[in-house]
Amino acid sequence: MPGDQRPNLKRSRHISSQRITLLCLAVPLSLTSLSMSIMNGVLPELVQLFDTSIHLLNLLVISYLLSITAFLLVAGSLGDRYGYKSILRVGITIFIVGSALGGLSDTLMMLIAARLIQGIGAALVITQIYAIAGANFGASKIGSVMGFLGTMTAVGTALGPLLGSLLLEFAGWPFIFWLMLSLGALSLLLCEHYLSGEHLWRPAVGKTAKQGALFLVLSLLFYSLSVLFIGTLKPTENIILFLLALAFGGLFIKAQKGSSSPFLPASLFAEKRRNLALTSAFVIDAIAMSTLLIGPFYLAYVLDLSLTSVGLVASLGPMIGAISGFPAGRLVDRYSTELIMKIGLFLVMVGTLCFAYLPQYFAIYGYILSLFILTPARQMFHAANGAYIFKGAAEPEKGKAAGLINLSRNLGLITGGAVFTRIFNGLLDAEMVSNAQVWRIKEAFSVTFCLASIIAGIALTALLFVMNKQLCDKGQ
Repeated sequence: MPGDQRPNLKRSRHISSQRITLLCLAVPLSLTSLSMSIMNGVLPELVQLFDTSIHLLNLLVISYLLSITAFLLVAGSLGDRYGYKSILRVGITIFIVGSALGGLSDTLMMLIAARLIQGIGAALVITQIYAIAGANFGASKIGSVMGFLGTMTAVGTALGPLLGSLLLEFAGWPFIFWLMLSLGALSLLLCEHYLSGEHLWRPAVGKTAKQGALFLVLSLLFYSLSVLFIGTLKPTENIILFLLALAFGGLFIKAQKGSSSPFLPASLFAEKRRNLALTSAFVIDAIAMSTLLIGPFYLAYVLDLSLTSVGLVASLGPMIGAISGFPAGRLVDRYSTELIMKIGLFLVMVGTLCFAYLPQYFAIYGYILSLFILTPARQMFHAANGAYIFKGAAEPEKGKAAGLINLSRNLGLITGGAVFTRIFNGLLDAEMVSNAQVWRIKEAFSVTFCLASIIAGIALTALLFVMNKQLCDKGQ
């Protein structure tokens, strides 16, 4: 073979290998987001089947989210210590076990336990996928990869309600879990045969601070419970849960300071820009969850859309996210991560402000236009944010960095869903949304998203200030 063709052949094989790697990452990642949304459409059927309340049944959704959030950082640490591919296999296996338990469940408690197990497996899967991406793709491509992973997450979220409804109608709810088990088995097969272990194994980075990890899990768990059950528990009970979260958080910090090999290295929090980027990701996903939870009420009670139309409009967000994720990542690779983060956060602020006012003047068209501004902006920011954090993380810390990225987003989803919904309900001056006057719903919707836009503006201002200050310091 002529010498000048060998580099091209080698490059072609390298590109082909990278595409296979992305495919192996795409299937399990989309499965974790599919599992998040697939239960939503079958909750009414399960209410009748198990003869229980909606509040108790919501634990099926909450338990999955709780276990993911609590174990994300532990999952990242395990990947750094024992190898990303190895822990990915463990995570997929745990998810398959949870799915099998769900399919065989004949009581609600057994079903909730199955969702908790699925969530632990999903936490292991999500962090390893992001860590593998961060460790195996160079700085010139990391933005595109982050964008692609965002697209696959959105695809799973968008397909969930549709697949859940179809399986419920034609096969029965247990087949939802058998579908997830089958997709989990496919993920495990792809991982075994097509992911290269020698490139994905990370050396040990010191003894894990087990005590600190336990305190962190408990702190995250109690915080999530305190926020998720706002409006369901008594205020004093919420306060007790929040105080427990603070107490275990304090014990975690104390364990960190007294350890020669801390669970989370201080280097991960040494840079102010990185800390603000994580905080901004928290804010953006809090706003995103508020559109998913509050938006349908506006569509149904103000714009008077049918349930089918409300479902179609609600599914637009994930669909737009799926379309815009990869192009957003390409922008990150072409321009600087800092620039795309600023633009993304600015457009989130604008899109949220559009939500506050455009539906008031242009009805459904204003609502959809707001989605077309907010959703791609969110994808831009997350692609840039992921690329920025991975570029700054040391090689043995990619797993923990992946855990931090996803933890900030999950905490944002939990907090935004609870807090913004509580603000919206408090402004209605009625116990039930259906009993509130239309003008009250419009006003509560507008005020809630104005507040969200202000919070996004504060995050943007802080990010701009820190970035500009560091540039000035370098210039001196």
